[in-house]
Amino acid sequence: MGFTRFYSPLSLFCFTGLVLTHVYAFPVRNPNQDFVDAHNAARAQVGVGLLSWNHTLASSALK
Repeated sequence: MGFTRFYSPLSLFCFTGLVLTHVYAFPVRNPNQDFVDAHNAARAQVGVGLLSWNHTLASSALK
């Protein structure tokens, strides 16, 4: 088995397809925004204002 046989255009095409499928099938999630979205859904049900994530406050809280 030679180098060119292992890296044939078909195998590279298949590998690229697998990588792209994984990237688009499992998008990166933002846990901070997920938390805010869930919290805002509950707040909307009781008629109070929505919140937004504040990166400055979050980084300050970690110190």
